[in-house]
Amino acid sequence: MKVKRQLKWQVWAIGVVIAVIVGGGAVWLWQNPQSQASQKTVKQTIKASHAKVTKVAKKVRPVSLQKRLTHRWQTAVPAKQPKVDVAVYAPATKQTYHYTNQSHATTYCAASTIKVGILVQLLHQRDQGVVTLSGNDQQQAAQMIQQSDNDSADYLLFDRLGGSAALVSLYQNLGMTRSHAAPVNWGLSTTTAADQLQLLKVIFYPNHYLSSASRQYAQRLMGTVASDQAWGVSKGAQHFELKNGWLDADDASHWAVNSVGHVVEATGNRQGYLMAIYTNDEPDEVSGIRLVNRIAQATNVELGK
Repeated sequence: MKVKRQLKWQVWAIGVVIAVIVGGGAVWLWQNPQSQASQKTVKQTIKASHAKVTKVAKKVRPVSLQKRLTHRWQTAVPAKQPKVDVAVYAPATKQTYHYTNQSHATTYCAASTIKVGILVQLLHQRDQGVVTLSGNDQQQAAQMIQQSDNDSADYLLFDRLGGSAALVSLYQNLGMTRSHAAPVNWGLSTTTAADQLQLLKVIFYPNHYLSSASRQYAQRLMGTVASDQAWGVSKGAQHFELKNGWLDADDASHWAVNSVGHVVEATGNRQGYLMAIYTNDEPDEVSGIRLVNRIAQATNVELGK
C-alpha cells in the first residue's frame, strides 16, 4: 500500500511539473508580443520574397522574334521615311517575319530583282522539257544574274520565254498574288517582299517546281555575283546568295533599290534564312543602297545570333 501511495504521489508530481512548463510557456508567449511579431514578420518576408520571385520571372519573359526584328527594322529606317517592305522566312521556326511602313496593299517596283523570276521560269520550262538551254542561253543567264545585264534579260524573257506571259504564269503557279509583270519594261513590274519569298523558296528549299539540278544552278549564279553588286542581303553575312535591283522608276529621282536572297549564319544550320528588302522613293541610288544595307545588317545581327 505504501508503494502504491508513493507511485501516485510521483505521477501527480510529474503532472504538476508538465502543467507548469506548458502554462509558463503560454504565459511567456502571451507576455512577449515581440516573439509573435517575429513569427508574423517571417511569414510576411517569405510571402514578399515569393511575390518578388514571381515578379522577376515575368520580367524576363523572352520577347518574340517578330518584335525584336521590328524594333531593329524601325531603327534602321530614317525619320524621313521612304517606302519600305521587308520579309524574312526562317525555316528553323517555319515562320515569316514582315515589316512595312506603308499599307499592306502597297506594291513595289521590282527593278532587276525581276531577273530571278526570269531565271526560275527558264529553268522550270527546261525541267518540263519545253525548252533546252544552249551554251549561249547559259552564258546569257550568268550575265543576267552575276552582272545584272539588261540585254541578257531581254533575250531570255522575250526570245526564249515568249514575253511577260511567262512571268504571269510563274506568279500564278507560285501563288504570288500581289506581283504584276509589266508587258514591255520588265523593270517596272511590281511585287512585294512577301511574294518574293515564295520565289526564293523554290530556289533554296526542295520543291516540285524546280529540280535539284536547277536549284543548284540558280544558287551557284546568285552566289557568284560581281563584287560591286554584293551589297544588300549580304551586309554582315558570312555566306549568301543574292540578286539586287535599282532603278529611277519615273526618271524624277524616285529610286527603287531592292535586294533579295539567302543567308546562312556563320555558326547556324545550313538551311539559313530568306530575305527580301524593297524600298521605293529614295532620292538617289546611293541613299537607297545605304538604307537596304542598314536593314540587312540589322536583320543579320538578329538572326545570326
